[in-house]
Amino acid sequence: MGFLQWWVNNQEEPEEQQLSLDLNGHSSDAEIERHERVDGAVVNKDFRKAIEHQGGDDRAQIDSATAMSNELFDVSPAQLYRATGGRAFDRSTLPKDAQKAFIVGETIATYDLNGQEIQDTSQREINNKITDTVRESGKKAREFFPW
Repeated sequence: MGFLQWWVNNQEEPEEQQLSLDLNGHSSDAEIERHERVDGAVVNKDFRKAIEHQGGDDRAQIDSATAMSNELFDVSPAQLYRATGGRAFDRSTLPKDAQKAFIVGETIATYDLNGQEIQDTSQREINNKITDTVRESGKKAREFFPW
């Protein structure tokens, strides 16, 4: 199935609410929000929500971010920010290629996490499975980059 067929079958709103313009060529705020521009912050927010949805706690968030950075760049997040002159926790200060890599990696991880059910008994096991999934997603993403 191609993207367009998938998109038509998975819309959250009825088709009659597709983007329409008023007489001046402007769309309503609700329609603009529905067609939100996706950037690194949106991708990261979705990624963090996927971790939370699977039952991950703050430790899973930290471990997953570290695993993604290690797989994409061979360094921890702190090392990446230091070496590139970025400000910690502000991805907009990283080189564009690093920002793009995070977007790709976190997009893959979000889909991978949302495509599974993690049902373990302990928080530690849940966190470990989440982090392992993110690590594998990072490995997939790394294949797209020249470094």
